[in-house]
Parts: sequence; structure tokens; C-alpha cells
Amino acid sequence: MAEPTDDHVCVSEETKARLRQRERDDESFDDVVTRFLDKDRDLLAGFGAADDRAGETLAETVARRKKRSRRRMADLAKS
Repeated sequence: MAEPTDDHVCVSEETKARLRQRERDDESFDDVVTRFLDKDRDLLAGFGAADDRAGETLAETVARRKKRSRRRMADLAKS
């Protein structure tokens, strides 16, 4: 466990309640937060996915990627 500090993080009452619900019997609040952060969760996955197309909307990006995915699945089915 990391060395405790006197830093504070502000969270809403709702967030605090949700974290408390997930707290295990022997866990501190820091343990709960650390456990969630240790899970392999890439919060930025897909961030900037549309940046390579100037002016393209998110809906257009999704449609383009779905079309590409369908083509790849069709190609795999032919193999």
C-alpha cells in the first residue's frame, strides 16, 4: 500500500455513496479507489477516434467504422 498523505479529493455525495456501496469489510476508502483504478480500464480508449477526419461527426465516424467492421467480418467468413 502506498504511503498515506494528507491530500484530499472532493467527490459528490452520490459518488461517495456509490463508492461506499462497493467498499469491502476490510477496506479503507483509499483501498476502494485503488482497487477500481487497478482494474484494466482504459478511460481514454477511443479518445480522438474522429480526429483524423476534419469536420466528420461522431455519427459519421461510427457509421464508417461499422461499415469497415462488416467488410472485415465478410472477408473472414469467406476465408
